[in-house]
Amino acid sequence: MTAVPGRLDGDTGELLDALHREYPAVMSWRGQFTGTWWALLGGHLVEAPDAVGLARLIREHLPHRAMWS
Repeated sequence: MTAVPGRLDGDTGELLDALHREYPAVMSWRGQFTGTWWALLGGHLVEAPDAVGLARLIREHLPHRAMWS
């Protein structure tokens, strides 16, 4: 089960709270001017068009990082 709703019309604050609960070690935010979703992963910025896409990118990145830690 993912903490980020599958719909894209959620409240930005609620979606950010869900991302932060699911991935507390990952800094994430929604760009005020770009309107896109961002996260800092392993010293690199990643961008997604919506919170669901950002959650997918975080999930893809975290298992890979854990293998090499």
